[in-house]
Amino acid sequence: MAFRDEVYALVRRIPAGCLLTYGDVAELAGHRGAARQVGWALRALPELEIAPNEANLPWWRVVNRSGTLADFPSRNLQMEMLREERIEVDEQGRFDLQRYRWEP
Repeated sequence: MAFRDEVYALVRRIPAGCLLTYGDVAELAGHRGAARQVGWALRALPELEIAPNEANLPWWRVVNRSGTLADFPSRNLQMEMLREERIEVDEQGRFDLQRYRWEP
């Protein structure tokens, strides 16, 4: 299976209301240390995959290691989607990874 396919398969499993970091996704997919490549894989999603719907990959559930959002053009949409899933963000723009991190 190609790297992107492994990443996408894992991200599809993240339940609503939960988060993983790019590094978590890389490690769980068997590619420890490939956090940046996970970000590139998610950033490579076609435009139709970015607008969230039930059939799409839940890319918005992946954050950086400090529990904040990466500086992508879809950052505002990502924040909106996470808030809709009742994931709280603090005043510094951080998500509590201890509370929301998914452990498969």
